[in-house]
Order: sequence, then structure tokens, then C-alpha cells
Amino acid sequence: LSGQRVADLLKRAPVTIGRDATIREAAVLMSEHRISCLPVVVEGRLCGILTDRDLRCRVIAAGRSPEERVEAVMTPDPRSIDAGAWLFEA
Repeated sequence: LSGQRVADLLKRAPVTIGRDATIREAAVLMSEHRISCLPVVVEGRLCGILTDRDLRCRVIAAGRSPEERVEAVMTPDPRSIDAGAWLFEA
């Protein structure tokens, strides 16, 4: 792993969603693509992430409507690393 970069592990383009999408739309997209997290982007910039845990804790357990916006339940400003970084840095 010390000789590989983050980009070496990327197998496909990321599936993303906008912050104005509904929670339901996000859940459907995650199901269709069989992914457990969904980067939330605005104008090509990462502004949040929605995870299975967010859906469980912030939506279902909290009794929120799936028609609310993703922005209301996403984890804002997640840490990220450049794809050219070495894996040991990640």
C-alpha cells in the first residue's frame, strides 16, 4: 500500500447528488448503485456526505420525512484527500 496512490483504488466515477435533492431521491440512488455513502456536491465542490448511518439515525430514528432535502441530514464538510495522495497519507 505504501507505493500506491488513492487514485489507484478508484474503480469508477463517483455517484453524487445535489444538496437540494430529497432524502428519498438520495436513498433510491444509493440503492440503485449499491453504495453506502453519497457525496453531496454543489457546483462541482464537495459540501457534504450522506451515509447509511445518516439515513438510519437522522431520518428513520428521528421520524423525519423522506421528502426533506438532503442538506438537512447530510454530514457537512467531510474531510477529503486529493486522489494523487499516497494511500498511507489517507
